[in-house]
Amino acid sequence: MNDRAIAPVIGVMLILAVGVTFFSVYMTTYLPALKQQAEIGHLREVETGIMRFSSDVDNAILAGKQSGRGGTLSEQVRLGGGAFLLNPLESSGTIRIIENDTFALIVTTGGSVEHRFDSTLVNLSYQPSNNFWIDQGYTWQNGYVVTTKGVRSAPLQYVSQDELRERAAEFVNDLVAVYSDNGSDISIDTVSLSAGPANVTSGNGMARISLDSDVTREYFTGCTNLSYERFDTSAPFNGTIPKTVTVVNYTIPVNITVKKVNIVLETV
Repeated sequence: MNDRAIAPVIGVMLILAVGVTFFSVYMTTYLPALKQQAEIGHLREVETGIMRFSSDVDNAILAGKQSGRGGTLSEQVRLGGGAFLLNPLESSGTIRIIENDTFALIVTTGGSVEHRFDSTLVNLSYQPSNNFWIDQGYTWQNGYVVTTKGVRSAPLQYVSQDELRERAAEFVNDLVAVYSDNGSDISIDTVSLSAGPANVTSGNGMARISLDSDVTREYFTGCTNLSYERFDTSAPFNGTIPKTVTVVNYTIPVNITVKKVNIVLETV
């Protein structure tokens, strides 16, 4: 047997063995780590997008109440992540907007004619699918953002339940504000957050979360009664806030101006 003829074969086999070993180590060690790192970066982008959208909602409410202006604001959020140059496979995700609470304002004129203004609150959530890291989602409601994992959640911006309660109380109770210009003229601001027809989107591409706001005004004379629901923030806080009803009876009829800020949230 010619040793010189066998040597190249052995060399090729050794090269193949080294290549297979390197590929195995890459697939079992480096690839999962790289996918996880890319997914972590993606979830940070989702977090930033939802936090910006939370600020957009606050700005839309403030602009509607203070200047009476409506408008459109939007943020982009990538639904899937985890891809990089050598492995373009991506996870996916779902953004869902759900109406989860209601409250009402009722103005009574002439002693018996009721003028009702119904408002809603919404919950906006992002939930990943086939994630390369942990299944960490995000939910916005009542003016704050929490991270979610299964049934568990933790606030992003607040370190204690007291701080979270304070933020939720500030947000929800600003949705109905009653001002008295003088003894006979009352101004009321009320805000409604609702889900539009496009309230769910899924996939791994770019999604857009948008809000459209408009402001309406109505003027009533000879008002004898006013009732409105507000949120009882003194009750134990578990993510939902119970409501209380405030009733005001006027012995002398007053004039009431109702300014309603309507904000519609959608995702495409």
